[in-house]
Amino acid sequence: MAIPIILCGVSEVMGTAVTQRLRPEVEVLQFINSASRAKAEIPAILAGKAPSPNPDENIGSHDFSKRPAAVAFGRGFELQDVKDIRAACQSPEINVAWLCSSAVDIANTKASPPNLSDPKTVDGYAASIAALVKDTVNKVMTEGKGTNEIYNY
Repeated sequence: MAIPIILCGVSEVMGTAVTQRLRPEVEVLQFINSASRAKAEIPAILAGKAPSPNPDENIGSHDFSKRPAAVAFGRGFELQDVKDIRAACQSPEINVAWLCSSAVDIANTKASPPNLSDPKTVDGYAASIAALVKDTVNKVMTEGKGTNEIYNY
């Protein structure tokens, strides 16, 4: 059974490619492309409700009856963004892992971003990120690590 997650990234092109590469082991319920949307939508999704509005109709399964096990952030999100979003989503029933890249990886990617107009670059980058996210989700789930913590991939 696929592990349900929320995927956050600044590029819909990359969000689509990463979502496809995560399958079948990981199911993206919703793709969110900004910190403000994440703060508004993630609490609803974690409560098992559809976010309103839902502008990314083509990315994610939108099966909000499933509780996400993790929220994964792409390298377009700074660590402080992740901390702020996590803080905005705090409540006793929140029980997800928060996954993001290290500050060094984020800085390196921002200094030399992937060429999103080149399909080969997008595919290669998406494959790399998807593999890291899958590995981290599996480690958190199988090793029984605590949730509601931030884990680097």
